[in-house]
Amino acid sequence: TPLLYEWLDRKHYIIRVPRTKNHEPRSVTLPKTVFDAIPKGSTGPIFTITQWAVRSAWRRRIKAMALQGRLRIHDSRVTSASEYARHFKDVKGLMDRYGWKEPKIAMHYVKKDQAESRREAEMMFSQTETSTVILALYSGLYSEGNHFLSQINASKPFF
Repeated sequence: TPLLYEWLDRKHYIIRVPRTKNHEPRSVTLPKTVFDAIPKGSTGPIFTITQWAVRSAWRRRIKAMALQGRLRIHDSRVTSASEYARHFKDVKGLMDRYGWKEPKIAMHYVKKDQAESRREAEMMFSQTETSTVILALYSGLYSEGNHFLSQINASKPFF
């Protein structure tokens, strides 16, 4: 199905697709610069080029750049999802934008580095009394556990 002018909401920069390949409607918010680049019109298909023509043009460009077998059209979607996740770390936003029903797919893109995870943990534990109690509890368990393990004769199984 071609993209139709009737689906554009130029005031809010949204394309409202009434039925996707999943048979459900979907709204996609785009930057103003993308909307400004869409040819002007009011009804009918926005682009008159066919899917086959797009794929053929893609293959010609890939061949001209000596990238056959190394770059697919779908890679642009993956790159887009990766960039969105890198900037926003928003699983629900990814699911909405890319039409995924399960968070598992979106979680693949939302990756945190160790420094970010450590900052979050420090922030979480520094702001609650409960976290102080939990830390003391775990600290005590760790000490007792090490003492217990030092008392076990390694040559004898304990179960």
